[in-house]
Amino acid sequence: MSDLKVFHYDAFISYRHSDIDSFVAQNLHRKLENFKLPKSVLPKVQNGKKKIERIFRDVDELPLSEDLSDPISKALLNSDYLITICTPRYPQSRWCMKEIEVFLQTHPRDHILVVLAEDEPDNSFPEILKYEDVKVTDENGQVHITRKEIEPLAADTRGSSKKEILKAMDIAVIKLCAAMFGLNYDDLKQRHREQKIRRLTALFGSIGAAVLAFAIFATVMLIKISRQNVTISNQYNELQDSFAATMAGVSDNLYEDGRRKDAVYAVRSVLSDDAEGDYNVKAVKALYDAMEVYKLSPLYTPYCTYDADTWLYYFGVSADQKYAFANAGSDVYLCDCDSGEVLDILSDADGIVVSSAFCGSDGLIYTDGDEYYYYSIDTKDKTKLDIPEYSNLYPSEDGNCVITYGTDNILCGIGSTGEMIFETDLNEYFDGESKYLEDVTFTKDSIVCPFWDGSQADILIFDALDGTLNICYSEESAAEPSAKLDGNILYTIVSAHDEDSGDWTSEIAASDILEKEDLWSLKLDGIEPESGEFFIADDYLFFQSADEIIVIDPIEGDLIKRYTCTRPIMEAWISEDPDYGSYLFFLLSDGSVYKCDGYFQTEETEFFFGIAPTETITQAEFIGDNLYCILGSENYAIRYSKDISLLATPLDDDVYWEQTEDLYPPDVFDDTDKFDVNVNQVDFTCYSDDQEYIFALFSDHTARLYDAETGTCVNSFETDLERVDLFNFSDATGSYIISGYNVAGGISFILDGEMQVICEADFIAAEEGDDFIMMDNDAALYKVPYIDVPSLLEMADEYLGGYKPPKSVKDKYGVS
Repeated sequence: MSDLKVFHYDAFISYRHSDIDSFVAQNLHRKLENFKLPKSVLPKVQNGKKKIERIFRDVDELPLSEDLSDPISKALLNSDYLITICTPRYPQSRWCMKEIEVFLQTHPRDHILVVLAEDEPDNSFPEILKYEDVKVTDENGQVHITRKEIEPLAADTRGSSKKEILKAMDIAVIKLCAAMFGLNYDDLKQRHREQKIRRLTALFGSIGAAVLAFAIFATVMLIKISRQNVTISNQYNELQDSFAATMAGVSDNLYEDGRRKDAVYAVRSVLSDDAEGDYNVKAVKALYDAMEVYKLSPLYTPYCTYDADTWLYYFGVSADQKYAFANAGSDVYLCDCDSGEVLDILSDADGIVVSSAFCGSDGLIYTDGDEYYYYSIDTKDKTKLDIPEYSNLYPSEDGNCVITYGTDNILCGIGSTGEMIFETDLNEYFDGESKYLEDVTFTKDSIVCPFWDGSQADILIFDALDGTLNICYSEESAAEPSAKLDGNILYTIVSAHDEDSGDWTSEIAASDILEKEDLWSLKLDGIEPESGEFFIADDYLFFQSADEIIVIDPIEGDLIKRYTCTRPIMEAWISEDPDYGSYLFFLLSDGSVYKCDGYFQTEETEFFFGIAPTETITQAEFIGDNLYCILGSENYAIRYSKDISLLATPLDDDVYWEQTEDLYPPDVFDDTDKFDVNVNQVDFTCYSDDQEYIFALFSDHTARLYDAETGTCVNSFETDLERVDLFNFSDATGSYIISGYNVAGGISFILDGEMQVICEADFIAAEEGDDFIMMDNDAALYKVPYIDVPSLLEMADEYLGGYKPPKSVKDKYGVS
C-alpha cells in the first residue's frame, strides 16, 4: 500500500474485500463523487458545500499487523463521515472494527453512516453500531455503565442481483447525501410528501363537499400539493438531467478507450424513447459522436472490440478479416471480425493454449505446446494434428497455410484444411544442432526463413509447394537476422557485437539469388536488428528495427536516412500515395503515428487518428486499411477503421455557398449598454444569415452566441475553431448550423431550438431538401441526410441489437 498525501475527505468507506462488499463500495464511491445537488436545495445546505469532492476507499487488503497503517489512520482522522458497507462478513473483520473505533476517537457517532448491503441488520451490523455504552446515575447517586440500543442512520442497497443492487443504490445515495449535506431526506427525494399527498387526496375525495370548511381547507391543500408536485417534478428532472450528463461523460470515456458500442449503449440508456420531449443535449451529442453519423474525414476511430474474460497476450486476424482470435488466460476466443461477437471459446483440457494461427479462410490451429489441433470454424469440429512438440506457428500472409518449426529442426507446412503439405527435416543441414527460426516471410513461390543459433545466421529459402530447400545463405551474426525476398533479390541483415566497447555493427546486403551475385552491402553502427523487418517500395528499401527506421537506396545500397524513435515501434506498413509516391508509416507504443521517406519524417497522429489509443500498445497489426491493437493490460483488443459514414453518397457536382462576413468587434459590440463584452479579447465575429444571432470567437478558445436584438448571451462553449465560414438557419433542422475550420480541417456544429450544440460534424457547406451537402478535408463532396433525434435513437437501437456490455465494463465505468 503506497503512502497517501494528507487530503481532506468527505467520507471514508469501510468494507470487506469480498465480491458483493467490493461491488457496493466501488459503485457507491463513484455515485457519491458524481452526485450533483439540485440548484433548488443549495440554499438549504448547512455547510455550504455544493458537491462531494473526495471519498477515501482503500482498494487493497489491509496488511497483517497489529495496528492500522499510517495512511489509513490519517485518512480516518481527515474524513468527515465514515460509511460502513455492512454484510454478515463485515463484523468478522477486526480491521473494519478497528476503523470504526479509530473514527469514533475524533468524530461524533452520528457521523457514521451505515449501508446495509446484504442479509438483515442483526446479522450484518456490528455490535459497536447497534449499542452504545452510556452512564446512568441511580437513585443513590451511583454511576453505572449500561448498554443503550441505538439505531444508526442506514441506507439499504440489498437486491437479488447486482442490477437490483445498483437500482437500490440510487435511493441509498440520496439518503447518504442528505445526511452529509445536512439536509432532510425530503429535500432530495420528497418521498414522504408524496405519500402525504396521496393520503390527503384520498381523504378529500371521500369527504367530498359535505362540509364547506373542509372544502375550503381541501382547496388550499390542493394548491399546496400542486406546488409541491411541481417542486418534486423539477427536482426529479434535475436529477435525471444530471444523471444523463454524467452518462454522456461516461460515453465519451468509453469511446476514447476504444469501446464504441459500449459508448452508444451507455448514453442510449439515458435517452427516452419519447424523443419529442426534453432531452439532455450532452447525451444527444455523445450519441451523435459515437454513432459517427456525419463522419467524412478518413481518420481512424474505434470500430469494434474483441472481448475476453481476462488479460490478452496475443491477437490474430484472418487474412480475409472475417474472423479474429484473442489468446487470453488458457483459452482462445474466436470472434466475428466485423461485429466483435464471440463465436466460440476454445480450450485444451490438458493444458494452457500458448499459440494460435488462422489456417485458411475457415480454420484455426492452436496448441498448448504438446498437442496441436485444427479447428473448423464452420463445423466446430476439432482434429488433432501430427506436429512436432514445441513448434511455433507462422501463418502466411494470404492465410492459406501455416509453417511450423520446433526444437527438433523439422519444418512443416500445414494446408488450409489442416492437411500436411510438406515435412522437411533440417537436421542434416544443421548437423543436428538446434537452430531458432526467427521469422517467416512468404512470396508467391518461396518461403524465406532466417535461422540463428546465437552466433551464426542461416537464411534458407524453401519451395512453397513441397518444402524443398532451394537457397542457403550463412554468415556469422551476434544478433537475430532478418531477411526479405523481392522477386529474385534477397535482402538480409546480420550483426556483430564488440564485447569490449559494447558497440553493435550491422550489415545490410542485397543479393541476386538467380545470378548468385552479391549486389551491394551497407555497414551501419548502432543497430540492434532484433524484431527487424524489411519493407520495399518503388524508390526505397526500409528496414525497421525495434526503435529505428533505416532508409536505403535499393539499387545502389546507399544510406539515405536514419530515423530514431523514442519509444518502441509496434507496427509498420507501406502506404502508396498516387500523387506523392510511397511512404512508410509506423506506430509507436504510445499511439503516435509517423510517416517517412528518403526526405523527411513527420508525425501524423493528429491526421491519422480521430480517436487515438489512450494506453500503451503492446501488440498491433495493420491489415487491409484496418489497425488492430492490444492496449496495456486490458482484456480486449480494438479495431480502428477509417470508414466514413455509411449514409454518405459521393457527389461530382460543385457547390457554392455565400461565405459569412468577418466583422470587426467594435462594429458588433459597440453598444455597451446591450453587450457586456471586452472587444480586446474577441478574435472573430459574424452575424447569422438572418441577422438574428451573433457568433464570436474569443482569445480564451471559447465561442459565444448572442441574441442580436437583446444582447443576451444564449450559449457559450469551448472550441478550437479558427474562423467561421457559414452561420445559417437550416430548414432541415429547424435551427442553426455553424461551419468553420480548425487546424485539423472543416468542422460544423448543429444547434437545437435552444441554440445548444447537439452534434459536431464535418464541414456542412449547403442543404438540398433534407440532405446536407458536406465536404471532407480533400474538398470531396458528399450528400448526407439529416438525422434528427428520433431517427438517431432508432439507428442506435438497430446498431446495438440485443447487445449488453461485459461485466468488466459495467464495473469499471459504472454502466448499468
